[in-house]
Amino acid sequence: MKQFFKLSFILALTALALPACKTEDPIVLDTPAPRPIPTDPTDLKVYELEGKYRSKFIYKWDRRYFGNDVVIAPPNYDNVLYYLDFLEKIWAIPYDMQVDNFMLKNMPKEVVLVGTTMKYESGDEVGFNAAGLAISSSRIILTDLNNFKPTDKVWLINSGMSWMKEQAKTMHHEFAHVLDKLYGRPKGFDNVSKGLYAGSSRFDQYSLAEANSRGFWIPYGMSNEAEDFATMVEGILSMQKADYLATIKGNALLEKKYAMVYDYYKALGIDIHILQVNVDQAITGYHIGN
Repeated sequence: MKQFFKLSFILALTALALPACKTEDPIVLDTPAPRPIPTDPTDLKVYELEGKYRSKFIYKWDRRYFGNDVVIAPPNYDNVLYYLDFLEKIWAIPYDMQVDNFMLKNMPKEVVLVGTTMKYESGDEVGFNAAGLAISSSRIILTDLNNFKPTDKVWLINSGMSWMKEQAKTMHHEFAHVLDKLYGRPKGFDNVSKGLYAGSSRFDQYSLAEANSRGFWIPYGMSNEAEDFATMVEGILSMQKADYLATIKGNALLEKKYAMVYDYYKALGIDIHILQVNVDQAITGYHIGN
């Protein structure tokens, strides 16, 4: 009898509970307010790039992006708009010229802009000045904006071209790291110079000739396999095809790595030599805003 009473009581409670669930008001999610279109020219350019590439372009100073061992300075605001224009023309557009929306698919989620190079004051890289940094596939840091003077005709004539070429080299080097993280390095690439790497604290003890003999484009590539790959990409993009092939001719290790890198980019739809031509033309024909 007690069991029957307990069961009846539980069923009664259940019957009372069920209607309460059915009559509960639905949860209404608030629709996010649309982001207002900026009126400031620099922020408007950021807004446009973020919409085009689904990435954040960060120029406002935030120390948390850098370690305590790094000496760094924020970008001059007046340079940022010009640099964003330059960045798109020299880095993003040359890839999209070969593959539609290539950069929409592969652009890191954050591009952080700073005014000076990153000088390391402690650790294994003490005294090293970094022109850029890739953090996994999600963030690239680009530096030295404060030396960009595209409205200064004297600067453009005397040192502007070399500065822009170095910037392009940095952009594509760091982007090679991003592609490395997204797709891996070419199969077998890490074995070509296996046992010949020097590490991040000893690469600068080797001459260019010694690095070349070990199958590295520059001594910095001896740091590790990732830098080896990125410096190979950097080298191919810094020279015309005929000049590059002539430079590595007879060096079996460099020739092997070159073939791997070429095929790697080709599999992504990018002829790396056409990319070099497009980047070079973008630099030599660079004009602000057009």
